[in-house]
Amino acid sequence: MRNLSIPTTKDRVVEGALKLILEPIFKANFQPESYRYCSKRTAAEAIETVIISAIK
Repeated sequence: MRNLSIPTTKDRVVEGALKLILEPIFKANFQPESYRYCSKRTAAEAIETVIISAIK
């Protein structure tokens, strides 16, 4: 079994760099109704979208 540890500064820098590179690539493929994996979208916005779609 592997011990878990706090990420080192190097690990955090690599993680941040990968996020900056990969996030725009994946975000371009998300559907407009995707809320779960979008960092700047809220549950309230998802509920609002459902209500508006139900009214239409």
